[in-house]
Amino acid sequence: MPVKIFVKKNTNLLIQAAIAIVIVVFASGYWLVSFLLGTVYALLIIDTKLNLLHSERLLGPGYDTGMGLKGADNFCILNRSGNGYNAIAVSAINTVRGVKLDGDAIESIISKSNFPFKFMVSIEKINTKSFIEKLLTKKQMMEIQLSRLDHSNPKANSVEARLKAEISYLGDEIKDFSSGGTPVKVHYYLIVSEYGENAYEAQNAAKVAIKQISSLFDSILGSTSTILKNAEIYKAIN
Repeated sequence: MPVKIFVKKNTNLLIQAAIAIVIVVFASGYWLVSFLLGTVYALLIIDTKLNLLHSERLLGPGYDTGMGLKGADNFCILNRSGNGYNAIAVSAINTVRGVKLDGDAIESIISKSNFPFKFMVSIEKINTKSFIEKLLTKKQMMEIQLSRLDHSNPKANSVEARLKAEISYLGDEIKDFSSGGTPVKVHYYLIVSEYGENAYEAQNAAKVAIKQISSLFDSILGSTSTILKNAEIYKAIN
């Protein structure tokens, strides 16, 4: 495995070394072959140099933030890895109330995904007083909306049923937390890390991966995913 990783990360350099050896061997008797190989060798060197320059352009001056490399792409965090880069991308998954995030759902997503990923759950304790006030405000707004409902509208019955269900749910929540319950906010995050020989390649690979995996979660769970950027990424993974 270490050999495969080394070869993957140093493909261009290994090809250049092989061509250089062949040129030396054939230089005396096969000048045309040597010329063609020398041209390919020069193009590989140029390609490697262009990749390095492109990465430096993406990162810009003063790119090292201490936590990672700050690139031009706001949707990824970069870290150096050997001769290349690792790009980290993160999305937040907002699940639908009543939908269970169980092992079968995760297993289905894993079987359909083309990319490895991490699934992280973060629990945030919320200020009880502030939380109850927000619930009360939301409940009162729905009660006003219910009182002003136009019953001549064909959809009035379904809207009324939905509003009553929401008001009842909010009332139970308020009662629960007022009697000593501790409100918490659960965050679900998807994290991918992709390698590239240059910053552009790594960032593109990470963005493709996070979009595909987020779409899988949304299609199977009915959730809504949001791809994070800049400080949101650091907050999610730290």
